[in-house]
Amino acid sequence: MEFQTNLKKLRTEEGLTQDQLTLLVETSTDTIGRIERKQKIAFYEVLFRIARYFDKPLEDVFWYE
Repeated sequence: MEFQTNLKKLRTEEGLTQDQLTLLVETSTDTIGRIERKQKIAFYEVLFRIARYFDKPLEDVFWYE
């Protein structure tokens, strides 16, 4: 599963909107939306905060098969 798809899956399973995740990981709604739409590659710091929020290692959240 591509990491963008996995991010959206994790977010929706938690019942979070993009706006809510944005506040939790301290980034912009535009950034989360563009990552999920495969229009932007996130900086490592943002990826780390997302993985930390979901309490998962980076490779579990962003593993590309």
